Amino acid sequence: MTLNGFRLSRSAEARLLRIFEESAIRFGRDASIRYEDLVSQAIFDLVEDPGRIGAQKVDARIHYHLRHSRNRVAGERVRDPRHYLVVRIEGDRLVVLAVVHYAMVERATRRIEEGEAG
Repeated sequence: MTLNGFRLSRSAEARLLRIFEESAIRFGRDASIRYEDLVSQAIFDLVEDPGRIGAQKVDARIHYHLRHSRNRVAGERVRDPRHYLVVRIEGDRLVVLAVVHYAMVERATRRIEEGEAG
């Protein structure tokens, strides 16, 4: 099942911007660009096949660790990606609800269930 595009929730978009800014400060601009490329690839992978290997169904959502798309990025790869995408399918679109550090998945899931990802 291929979906017809995606959208980012406001909170996911804000989180991604923070992740990319922090990555540029801590690891350099090139590393930040590699992480951006990995996130983009993961989103496109889920749009192409939301049931792909690594996609975990949790209630009405899908949790997908970026590491599952690592080998699909051209060029130098992110060595140790640390984030999950939390998404759901709305109609024929993928909605990225949150981008969560792997250590915070349980807490983020509770917040999403309570309606904080808009």
